[in-house]
Amino acid sequence: MDLPPLTDAILPALDDSRQWSARTVALWEGWRQDFATQTYGPSEIAMAVELAHLVDSAILVGKVTMWSEALKWMDSLALTPKGKRDSRICLEQPLVVGGSVTVMSAPDFKRGYVAMPSSRDRRGPLLDELDT
Repeated sequence: MDLPPLTDAILPALDDSRQWSARTVALWEGWRQDFATQTYGPSEIAMAVELAHLVDSAILVGKVTMWSEALKWMDSLALTPKGKRDSRICLEQPLVVGGSVTVMSAPDFKRGYVAMPSSRDRRGPLLDELDT
């Protein structure tokens, strides 16, 4: 799904319920500017707020398991490149700052495009082997 650049933040500002770490504030501000957030409904917004609390706790406690959980949440909310690929969302027009970008058209998967053919595909179809 191609999305336009985000014009207005969907995620709210962090609340004053706690003293947020500088790293959490920086992440949150980045998430607020992320174009993927325009697909969020109320439940995704609530999950993003909970993610901020999880990340802040992970920063304070430093447990690796909390970071792996936070990364899963970020992927499911399309806040990482992997999450965007999994959700199949991208910008309509890439943002360009002080340079030029060449945009390739997306592959047409209906035409049999394969990014990395399997070994069977490289050998040729099995039916050809049976015909000889």
